[in-house]
Amino acid sequence: MFSSHKILTPLLILVLSTGILGQITLSSSQTTASIDFESTASGISEGVFAGVGFSPLPLDGQLDSDAFSVLGFSDGDLGFGGSAVSGDLARGSISGGGTSTGGLYALADVPNPGGSAIAFQPGGSDFTPGALILRIVNQDLNEILVQLTVSYDIYELNDAGRSSSLDFSYSTDGVNFIPLPMLGHASTEAADASPMYVKIGSGGPSRTAAIGPISIAPSGGEILLRWQSDDLSGTGSRDEIAIDNISIEGVFLGTTNADGMIEGTVLTSKGDPLSFVAIRLSGKSLGEERTVISNHFGRFRFEGLATGNTYVVQALSGRYSFQMPVQTVFLDQDLQRITFTGEPTGSSAKEGL
Repeated sequence: MFSSHKILTPLLILVLSTGILGQITLSSSQTTASIDFESTASGISEGVFAGVGFSPLPLDGQLDSDAFSVLGFSDGDLGFGGSAVSGDLARGSISGGGTSTGGLYALADVPNPGGSAIAFQPGGSDFTPGALILRIVNQDLNEILVQLTVSYDIYELNDAGRSSSLDFSYSTDGVNFIPLPMLGHASTEAADASPMYVKIGSGGPSRTAAIGPISIAPSGGEILLRWQSDDLSGTGSRDEIAIDNISIEGVFLGTTNADGMIEGTVLTSKGDPLSFVAIRLSGKSLGEERTVISNHFGRFRFEGLATGNTYVVQALSGRYSFQMPVQTVFLDQDLQRITFTGEPTGSSAKEGL
C-alpha cells in the first residue's frame, strides 16, 4: 500500500528547508502558467526535456528541482532543490515507448515531432507507489490565490497486463493532500494487441478541473500538486504513462484589512437624537455578534471590521419603533455611515423623549 508517511514527511522537511528559487509563480498580473516540456520555461525547464535529470540549476534537457519533487524510485527520492542526473530519474529519451527498465524518461515527439513529455515506467521497486509533485508559489504582494484551474494531457502505452493508477491531489500545507478523482486516470489492465502511445480523451486536455476555494497567502504562499501512481490490478509488467501540457490558471482576491468602520446616528423624523438604543452588528466575518449603545447624541460606532465583507446592523429598543430596524451594509471602504430613524411608541410617546 502507498505509505503517506514515507512520501509526505520527507517532502514537508524539504519544502521548509529549501529556499524559493525556481518554481511556477503566479500573481494577479500573471495568472497563467504552462509546462509543455519542449521549451525553456524560467524556473521549470531548460530547453526540450530530454530525460537527463533534475537540478536546481538545470542544464539543457533537464527540469528544475526547485519546481519538481519525485518520490518512490529505488535510487531514492528527489526533494525540492536536490539533484538527480543519473539512474532512475535520468533514463534519457524514448520514442514510441516499450522500455522495460523502471525509471523516468522523456517521451520524444509528443504531441508533435520535436515535442516531449515526462514519462514513467513503473517497476517492482520503482514508482509503485511513487509521486511527481509540482510546487506553485503565490508571488503577488497583496492578493490571495483563491482558486486554480488545472488541465493536462495523459498518454498511455498499454503494453502490459497490469492496471496502474495516476491519482491527482493537492496540498496547501505540504502534509495533508486532498484527492481530486476527476483529474486522475487508471490504465487498462488487458494489454493492447498492438500497443502504442495514445492520448487519453479527445479534443481538449485529457483532464481539467478547478481547485478551490483555497487560500494561498501572498508573498510566497505555496500549493503542491501531486500525481501519484501505484498498482491497481493484474500481474506482470506495468504500462508506461506520460504527462504533458500542464496548464495552470489562478484566481486572485484582494486581501482584507481590519481597519474598517461602520458608524451611524439614531434620530427621530424631526432630527432629534435618540440615546440608549442598542445597535447589534452581525456578519459571517465576525466571530461573535457585537452590540453597542447609542450615546446622548444618538451616535454609535463599530471599529476593527474587515473590509470586503457584508454586515447586518439592527436597532433594538422597546421605547422606539424604526422605519428600517435592520440594514445590510457592504463594507467596501474603510468607513460606511448609516442612519436609523425612529419614533417613540406607547408610553414613551406620552411621556416624551
